[in-house]
Formats: sequence, structure tokens, C-alpha cells
Amino acid sequence: MKPIEQIELISKIGRHLQANLTTTEINAYMGRFKVNTPKLAMADSKWVYVRDILSTVDESIIIRIAKDLMDNINKVRTIFSAKTLFGRGIRGETRIF
Repeated sequence: MKPIEQIELISKIGRHLQANLTTTEINAYMGRFKVNTPKLAMADSKWVYVRDILSTVDESIIIRIAKDLMDNINKVRTIFSAKTLFGRGIRGETRIF
């Protein structure tokens, strides 16, 4: 991966984690990939926090994190599509329209 591509990928990962996780959740998530974090309870900017953490991490780990996030996004999209397709009635019953 070219250096600029890696920077852009790290930025995207940071933006996604910033929008979806707390700082402590980011620490736990990174730990699943054996990535050391400063273990802050609250970062001033979660995007900058993730960017700083991943800036020294091996490219293969960054790619594994990106793939994990994409798998998760695709699962959420599938669930959302199924709910949209089947919908929910007024009393919570499933309707197929």
C-alpha cells in the first residue's frame, strides 16, 4: 500500500470509530488486534486518537481492522435492508410490503 493510501485508510478507520465507539471501547477494540493504546478514558478527539495509535502499527493490522469494520458495516446493511423490506406493523408484527 502506498503511504498516502495508508494515511487515508487510517483516517477512514478513525472517522468510523469516532462516530460509533467511546474512547474506552476504541481501546478494547484495538486490544483485540493486539494494538497498544494509551488507555485514555476520554480523548479530546477520538479521530486524532485513533490516527495517532495506528500511525505506528504494521500495515497488515490496519488492513485487518479495515476488513473487520467493512464486514460489520455489510452485516448492518443486510439487517437494515431486511427490516426495510419486511417492515414492522403498528403493533410490532412483521408485514411483507
